Amino acid sequence: MKKLQLIFVMLLACSCADAMSGTSVLKGKLCDYNGKYAILLHADNSMDTIAVDPSGTFRCEFECDKPEEMGLYLEYLGDNRTVIGFYATPGSETEVSLEGKMDKMELAGEIIDRYLVTPTFSGDNVKESEYLNLPPYYDFKYKNDDGSAVTFKDFVAQVREEQSYRKGKLEGCSEEFANSKLSEIEGIYDNFFFVFARRLFNDGNKPGKDEDFMREVAKIDINAEPDENTPFVLIQNKVEFILRNDPDLYGGDVQILRYMKFLRDSVTNESTKAEIADGIISNSLVVGGEEGLVDAFEIYRSISGKSEAFKQNEKVFNTLSKLLPGVKASDFGMQDVNGNKVTFIETLSKCNKIVYIDFWATWCGPCCAEIPYVEKLVEQYKNDDRIEFLSISLDDSVEKWHEKLENDNPQWKQFLIPEAFESEFAVEYNIRAIPRFMVFDNEGRIVDINAPRPSDENIHEYLNSKMSKK
Repeated sequence: MKKLQLIFVMLLACSCADAMSGTSVLKGKLCDYNGKYAILLHADNSMDTIAVDPSGTFRCEFECDKPEEMGLYLEYLGDNRTVIGFYATPGSETEVSLEGKMDKMELAGEIIDRYLVTPTFSGDNVKESEYLNLPPYYDFKYKNDDGSAVTFKDFVAQVREEQSYRKGKLEGCSEEFANSKLSEIEGIYDNFFFVFARRLFNDGNKPGKDEDFMREVAKIDINAEPDENTPFVLIQNKVEFILRNDPDLYGGDVQILRYMKFLRDSVTNESTKAEIADGIISNSLVVGGEEGLVDAFEIYRSISGKSEAFKQNEKVFNTLSKLLPGVKASDFGMQDVNGNKVTFIETLSKCNKIVYIDFWATWCGPCCAEIPYVEKLVEQYKNDDRIEFLSISLDDSVEKWHEKLENDNPQWKQFLIPEAFESEFAVEYNIRAIPRFMVFDNEGRIVDINAPRPSDENIHEYLNSKMSKK
C-alpha cells in the first residue's frame, strides 16, 4: 500500500468565529486520545493536520465550496488507526463524538479482534454522515454452518436485503447525496455476482453446480458492447470464471498465459478485449515478474499494442525485464539502525547466503501483520547457515521507524530507505505497494522479486526449494 505523499498544513483551532459562507466547521471529542501523532482532515486529495487539545477536543474550519464527502483520519490510534467519514456542505457545522472499544468482528467467515470506533453526529448533515459510516456490505455469507455452499438464490436474497437496508438509510438525506448513492447501491449486485463464485471456489465448493447461477452466467455475452444491461465488470469477471471453472482449458499454461490466449481466441469485441488485457497485465506488473509474463506480454502486444495503457505497461515491462531471475541485483543506498549509510549489494555480499527480504513500513497495516510471521521464520531457521532474513523499511519518518523497532525488538537485521517510494530502489524494482517480499542468492542475483508472504501456508516448502539450489 503506497502511503500518500502529502504536505500537511496545520489548521489553527478557533473558538469563537462563526461559520462563514464557503467555510465549514468540524468539531468534536476524540476517544482514547493519547496526545501523540495527529488527526488528519482529508478532502480533494489533500490532508490537513488538525490541532487537538490535550483533553482530546478539537475544532477546525476549512473551505467548502460544494457538498463533499470528507474523512477524519485518526492517526493517533497507531495500529488501530481508522477513518471516520462525514459530509460537509458550504457553511455547515458538524460535531462528532467518538467512542472506541475492542470488539469482535466476522470477516470472510472468521472472527477477528478489532478496535471499533463509533461516531455520534450532531449539527448539520447528520443523516449523510451516518450513512458514510455504515458497516461494510461486502461480507455476505457464502457457506452454511455445515460447510455446504449457500445457494445462489439465497445469496441474491442477501444482496437484495442489503440494498433495501441502504436505501432505507438514505431517508432524510439530501436529494443530491441520495442520488449519488443510489447507483452505487444498485451496482452491488453486478459487483458481487462473480464474488459469489470466487468465494465458493475458495471454500472448496463448485459454483458450476448451481443451476440458478449458471443460468444467469449464460445470459452474459462476453462479446457484447458493455452498457448498463451488461456492465464491463460482468464481462471481465465472466472471462475469469470461465478459466477457473474449466482448469483444463489451455491446460499446462500458467494463469496469465491462459488469460491472454483466451482473450485472443474467444473475445471478439476489440475494445473490451484490450481493456481486460490492459488490466491483467497492469496488475501482473505491479506484483513483479511472474512466471509466463514474457510470453503473455507478446500475446498482449497483439491484443492491445496501440492503446495508451499498453504504452505505459510496456515501459514498466521493459524495466522488469532487467529484474528477472538470475539477473544481478541493482544497487541502492540504505541506512542501518545506527544511521550508517550502506549499500544493498554490500549488505547482500556480507550475508553470503540466500536472503529473504521483507519490504515494509510502520504505517502499513498488512506489513505489520506479517512481522510476527517473519519472527517465526527467523527463529525456525536460526541454525540454518543457508538463509538469512532482512527487513527494509520504506518509512519516510526515521522516528516512527525507530519507535516501532524499539517496541518490537526484532532479532534480525533492519534497514531503512529514507526516500521511500521516491527512492531509486522503488523506481528500479517497480514497487507500488507493500508488503513486498524478495529473495536474492548468495552472489546478489535475483531469485524472486515477488516471493510468498511469511504467513503463506507453503512458505517453508518455498524457502527450502530455494535453499536447495544454493
